[in-house]
Amino acid sequence: MRAAKFVFITGLLLFFVGIMSLLLAIALPWWACKEYDIFGTLWKVNDGLWKACQKTVGPVHGNEKICITHTEPENYLTTTRSLLSFALILMGAGTLAVVVQKWCLKEMILLGFLGSIVVCVAGVLSWIATVHYAEKYVEIPGNHPDDITACWAMALSASSCCFLSGLLFASRKICAA
Repeated sequence: MRAAKFVFITGLLLFFVGIMSLLLAIALPWWACKEYDIFGTLWKVNDGLWKACQKTVGPVHGNEKICITHTEPENYLTTTRSLLSFALILMGAGTLAVVVQKWCLKEMILLGFLGSIVVCVAGVLSWIATVHYAEKYVEIPGNHPDDITACWAMALSASSCCFLSGLLFASRKICAA
């Protein structure tokens, strides 16, 4: 019984780490970073799912920062946004089902098991979204794999946390049955 409680709490911790990392990754504009030298002025560009920020560094322009929203994003950005948003919804719904089954509907073991499967599917879906982003980003001329940075890595680690959380929830149900 004590082991099942430890597994459940560890699953919840992984869920919270995963969902917070994924929310930050979706919101922040650091999926890809590039630097350009244009006539002696260094431009740093941070590209995210929702906006891109440009910053000049140099003696002429000082430190100007301009952010623009992706009003007509590339298809790969739209696909990544959609998959990650859907994964967030599935993560929340699956974990809610597991928690409700544990504390309110103890006799409905199937609900907890289905919730675990939904959380695992959300992890796989967000992993697919991050891999899709990287694949399509690199296909664009001028972009390199080295440009992909922190938010992409956060989304990938959030996928792993979510999937492991679902596995822990499922293992708790299998051991209890």
